[in-house]
Amino acid sequence: PSGYISAGYSHQFGTDKKNYFKLGYKKIFDGKFLEFIAPGLDLFSNFKGSSGIAPEITIGLLKITGVFTLYTRYNYSFSFENSENNFQEISIGLFTNFFSINL
Repeated sequence: PSGYISAGYSHQFGTDKKNYFKLGYKKIFDGKFLEFIAPGLDLFSNFKGSSGIAPEITIGLLKITGVFTLYTRYNYSFSFENSENNFQEISIGLFTNFFSINL
């Protein structure tokens, strides 16, 4: 795919606003030395008064068994309510378009 809509959940330790749900869009660019680079933008909310926007970058590092790609992701979440609620996330995971609806 050339892009995808994502939905996600984050749990944060050591804060009173722990659970965030995210919905966003990522645009995929094939890489020469990496599998892909995907800049994106998420909207997030904990449904208890904290919400905002989160630009992010995902980098596909390497293919695993031809179906999955190991990736790393960084995003910075800007709170609409208070800049003291801004936070950063770094994650690793597996990406596949096996479960996608390709249009």
